[in-house]
Amino acid sequence: MQYAAPRLALSGRANSTLKVALEHNQLKSADIELAIRGLRRSGLSSASIPVDVRVSGALDSEKARLALDANVGDAQVGLVRLRIPPVAGPQRH
Repeated sequence: MQYAAPRLALSGRANSTLKVALEHNQLKSADIELAIRGLRRSGLSSASIPVDVRVSGALDSEKARLALDANVGDAQVGLVRLRIPPVAGPQRH
């Protein structure tokens, strides 16, 4: 985390995966997972409580979704879920 944003004084351990499927050189689907364990911000006189953050997302021709979970120990302290259904393209007359 220190290398990504050194001025923010963030620390933690990050792991991520990205899976992409192509069909005929076009994107068929994509999945992403990002997990940060023990995310905290430290200053000269204090440090925040470590938070575990998990972000996951998926994209295909039918939908897109994004999820974020934040936990302190075993307690969930944040949750975001976003789903985007298919959008109709422009109609031609």
